[in-house]
Amino acid sequence: PDDELVLEFYASLTTQDATKVIVRKKKVPLTSKSINDLFHLPDVEEDEY
Repeated sequence: PDDELVLEFYASLTTQDATKVIVRKKKVPLTSKSINDLFHLPDVEEDEY
């Protein structure tokens, strides 16, 4: 992924109970799907562990 995008994502995580972060002027929900979409990562099935 784009290093600047990753830095901006982490810089926006200001609290542990955040449900959204602002990245590149867009609110991004903190869900696995939205994070995978943002960083162009594949969806992975959840493991039982």
